[in-house]
Amino acid sequence: ADEKLVQDRSKQRNLAMLRSWLAQNTERNAAISRRLTKAVAEGRTIYALSHSVEHVKTLSAMFPGSGLITGETPSEERLVELNKSKIVFATFGVATENYNRKDLDCLFMLTPLAADGYAEAPQLRQAIGRVQRAAEGKKTPEVIIFLDRNIDECRGLTYSVLNYLKSKNYPFRNS
Repeated sequence: ADEKLVQDRSKQRNLAMLRSWLAQNTERNAAISRRLTKAVAEGRTIYALSHSVEHVKTLSAMFPGSGLITGETPSEERLVELNKSKIVFATFGVATENYNRKDLDCLFMLTPLAADGYAEAPQLRQAIGRVQRAAEGKKTPEVIIFLDRNIDECRGLTYSVLNYLKSKNYPFRNS
């Protein structure tokens, strides 16, 4: 990451600014798009979450007809958006709300999220819970976490999520 783009006034890396920078990264978004396309081809029903409103809007535009839920989406329209497509893009902020779609079987975590011991841990549990609900004929749930290996903060946050999943005996694989 370009240090100046992700630093606050005190020259410290700012997680919100880093997430915003990641959301605007066209190479990264192209990789996400390829992985989403593969999951759709596998018949997955996808809940793709980011911390950035602009990020979910950008990605949703790449998948015409996809659902889109942000804090800007009126409450009465959110369930419609949740159920209208095989791919639903949402911000983590609204992802913890009471949305029940039993056929969701694939979670994409598009921006780094902190795990156990952090304020974001409930968001992580809620997001994973959305795809773990049992339903007849549902595929085995899958969680896709994007690891930005070259950015220390991203790598650390992702490893905290992987350690959390391991501690809770959630099945996962590194790829």
